[in-house]
Amino acid sequence: MNPRKLALIAALGALLLPGLAAAQDASDAPSERHADRPRLQENLERFRSFTPEKRQELRERYQQLPADQQQRLRRRHEQLRGMAPERRERVRQRYERFRDLPRDQQRRVEKNFKRWRQLDPARRRELREKYERLRKLPPDERRQVEKRARERMERSRQRTGRAERSRQTGDRAHPRPRQREDSGGPRPGRAR
Repeated sequence: MNPRKLALIAALGALLLPGLAAAQDASDAPSERHADRPRLQENLERFRSFTPEKRQELRERYQQLPADQQQRLRRRHEQLRGMAPERRERVRQRYERFRDLPRDQQRRVEKNFKRWRQLDPARRRELREKYERLRKLPPDERRQVEKRARERMERSRQRTGRAERSRQTGDRAHPRPRQREDSGGPRPGRAR
């Protein structure tokens, strides 16, 4: 299943299906349901605003997900439910901004997010600290640092692009220096 469809299903599932289940499940403790009542009511109203066909499509799409994806979706819903309302709202807003990005930018965000998650916690902490230091710089200085970083990234991309093109074509952008015939004696500049 493509990532965009999965993201849509995850978002809809996180927003709608669990809310419906909680709203319809009388076995929940009243104190838990009472705190979430406005949000659940909003989700229920949003779900009801869909056409019957759309509601059925969402149910079917959720049911068609493999069990592990349904489980991840339920876990994600529980994480969202455990967040403070302000944080949940920020997550929702970020998702909406992501959804509005062109597809190539979405792919780049997904790739970067995957790389971020693969970093060990110490490296993530280090990068967060660097970002905080950058944020605290005066605007002119921050722009200079960002410009230098963009230039380094562009040089790196160019090198990577040349290397990739070389691999694809079999050409060597920088051929190895020709090996000298070994005379058997010591090489200049090197002690034996």
